[in-house]
Amino acid sequence: EALEPLKPAKGKIIGTSKIGYIISCKHNDSHWALNKLLNAGIEIWRADESISIDGRRCPSGAFIIPPGNEELLKKVAETTGINIQALNKELNVKKHKVKRLRIGVYQRYYGGNMDEGWTRLILDRYEYPYKTVMDKEIKEGNLREKYDVIVIPNDATQLITGEKIEEYYAERYPGMTFPKWPPEYRSGIGKKGVENLKKFVEEGGRLVTLGDACNFAIEELKLPIMNTTKDLTPKEYFCPGSTLHVKVENTHPLAYGMPKEALIFNWNNPTLQIKQ
Repeated sequence: EALEPLKPAKGKIIGTSKIGYIISCKHNDSHWALNKLLNAGIEIWRADESISIDGRRCPSGAFIIPPGNEELLKKVAETTGINIQALNKELNVKKHKVKRLRIGVYQRYYGGNMDEGWTRLILDRYEYPYKTVMDKEIKEGNLREKYDVIVIPNDATQLITGEKIEEYYAERYPGMTFPKWPPEYRSGIGKKGVENLKKFVEEGGRLVTLGDACNFAIEELKLPIMNTTKDLTPKEYFCPGSTLHVKVENTHPLAYGMPKEALIFNWNNPTLQIKQ
């Protein structure tokens, strides 16, 4: 039996209001809706507490939208599949204004980095504006003048710094001949780049490291953090693509919208512990 193509669900505005509207952050596409509204110049606030509307609880992190612009809201709801709820009373909750951050995503040479491509795909999918940052720009410094957040995707420390590359390949891929890339395509931020990233953080910037790039941050920035799985053998720690149960502190802004218990996908990623 031939199957018909699935039609994406269309969201809608539930009710009308002269007070405003909210979007729950429980769904990934809520952030797609958020960015579409920010792109249109709408001022949006975020609740730092849970909200109850008509007996329904909306978890911390809901996006609060001022009244008006109903035609735009309707279009955004239909496009993203997200329902937008009208408010029936003034909200008396802690909140903060949503500020769009200037995001930079590090991209290296040495054959490219799959995780960097996936990271860009996610940002593109949800319409987050960002810029690609390469070695030359990091080495030049003054990063805080241009970025609020710099993301370093999952990568080995050697491939980020450009140091001890051949030793890395010899250990990681025994018997493999080290590729002879032209000099202009050999990546690495070097010691100068490490110092500039450190300065970026000290000046108030946020450095986000994914996966094994956490080891780079720990080692090069001398963080008081320990990767508890780094030196374990495969017999002691082996997780080559598994779903794991986790407990989530969903009152923290990084976890707004998440349930208290969830599944995560883990592919031999580090587990971190703050040193006492």
